[in-house]
Amino acid sequence: MFKSESEKKYIVLKDGYNKKLLLGLFCLMVIVGALATSKMWLPDDRPMASNSETYELSLNNDTLTTEQFIMDKEKNLGELSLEETFLNYQKKYETSFEVLDDKGNELPFELIREKIFMTKDTITTKRKSILQIGLPENVYYVTVKVSQKDLETQEMKFDYRLFKNDTLSEKGEHYLIEKQSEELKEKAKKKDNDLSDEKKDEKQEEKKSDESKENE
Repeated sequence: MFKSESEKKYIVLKDGYNKKLLLGLFCLMVIVGALATSKMWLPDDRPMASNSETYELSLNNDTLTTEQFIMDKEKNLGELSLEETFLNYQKKYETSFEVLDDKGNELPFELIREKIFMTKDTITTKRKSILQIGLPENVYYVTVKVSQKDLETQEMKFDYRLFKNDTLSEKGEHYLIEKQSEELKEKAKKKDNDLSDEKKDEKQEEKKSDESKENE
């Protein structure tokens, strides 16, 4: 029992009735809390925007293929690796991109591309690119639009449930070009080393041959 300040009377807590009321209020609070947080622990029942993890698009004179979409949740950063295969590079059409969220809002992105090197003997017919995309929180899906002159725009949709979660860093516009340059240097170095080894082998063979003649 306790006193009511307003009435200066004792209030008696009745056994059974008050306990049931408190229990009912507690259960109601649990149900309301569960409904309010249901998105956090229940499976997402929204339809899949796409069941494809990768795409292959046929364009004017080239083919565009993609790898799996990668997302860094902490940085809200997405990354999509692309590869263009040119059937006729001399008649190459420039490819442009647009990236949208599930509400149709444009997302910021940076297109990072390799250079295409031409030599006397061959023309490189493949070019790698990376799209790095700023993603909104609780992203549902991302639409990447691919356009070329005189060609209908094509779309690729990537549902967040098929994203690969990984750690990403902002690579910068010249990342692939610098990587290409390093690879070319490594190839040139390896070629020089191979030639040097061949010359050493030739000298050793000549030495053995001279020693053999002297012994005769």
